[in-house]
Amino acid sequence: MKKIFVVALIVLFATVGTSLAQKKEYRFGIAMQTLQNPFYLSMKCGAEKAAAEYGGSVKLTIVGAEHATDLTTQVKQVEDFIAMKMDVIGVVAIEKKGIIPTIEKVNKANIPVITVDTDADGGKRECYIATDNILGGKIAAQWIERA
Repeated sequence: MKKIFVVALIVLFATVGTSLAQKKEYRFGIAMQTLQNPFYLSMKCGAEKAAAEYGGSVKLTIVGAEHATDLTTQVKQVEDFIAMKMDVIGVVAIEKKGIIPTIEKVNKANIPVITVDTDADGGKRECYIATDNILGGKIAAQWIERA
């Protein structure tokens, strides 16, 4: 998970461009599906470790809905990030279609969006970062076959 967020942070610096080159701190808001699930907690930990590698120049705000199906809360959290004028917003979409209008709001605010683990079906996203579950399944099957 840490590698995913190192890539996201590299994309952050690439997408914010020279207009922010003089900034000393970059604010990165990440809206997870939930922080009640060990998988998303490991993503949070990876993001924090990756941000720490930048010596305090990346300030993370990580939020998650109480339930991984609560799109209303996720929408509000992302809208809060817009109001906070984050430099980049990362989203682990609760609903691929349902999050589109919110991503479009982020686009109108000229804030780059990165989707992680679960992409959105619309709105402009700078990148989508995820694991290859098909490859993971093949590797697991090969491991089981050898066991």
